[in-house]
Amino acid sequence: METVDQQNVLLDTFNLVRGTRLGRGGSGEVVLASAKHDPSLKVAVKMVSLKRKSGETDFFNEVSFLRELRHPHILKMIAFACVPQHGFILMTYYQNGTLSSLIWSEPLKGRRMLGHVLDVTCALEYLHNRYIYHQDVKPLNILLDNQDHAILGDFGHAKQARDSSAKVREWVSTPGFYGPETRKGRPMCPFKVRI
Repeated sequence: METVDQQNVLLDTFNLVRGTRLGRGGSGEVVLASAKHDPSLKVAVKMVSLKRKSGETDFFNEVSFLRELRHPHILKMIAFACVPQHGFILMTYYQNGTLSSLIWSEPLKGRRMLGHVLDVTCALEYLHNRYIYHQDVKPLNILLDNQDHAILGDFGHAKQARDSSAKVREWVSTPGFYGPETRKGRPMCPFKVRI
């Protein structure tokens, strides 16, 4: 009951009404919310449990990145807030859903698929130029805007290295989405090779 009360207090603070659940992950959920004064104004709200130390670290890590990142293919944060044991990130709502839901509903081929790959590649290049590596790129973390462009989201596991030659041994990602290098446990550079 306390959790629901905290969520309602936060939504009231931003004059929002809670809507349907858009998604659920290991640390929380994302819900649709609309403005009390105009239900047509919608945002996505990521609600993260801060009870575990890793939840708190991931939340503040994500907020820190989203405050600084400005790219057309990276999720936009509108605001964030904390109440005891919960963190909230208000984000742009992408009504076309995720790449994952698109893949399940229709075959993705040709130019459309190439366009999504290029959008995510541009976002990753922008991140890598800042020595940031995402760690959890997957169809569920790629949103689609109203022009059918791919938008990279969920920066809870992202990290920043000192420079482009940094090596990492530990990789945090969704099982099944690891690269071959990360499964072997050897130190590797998380950034693309430049030729």
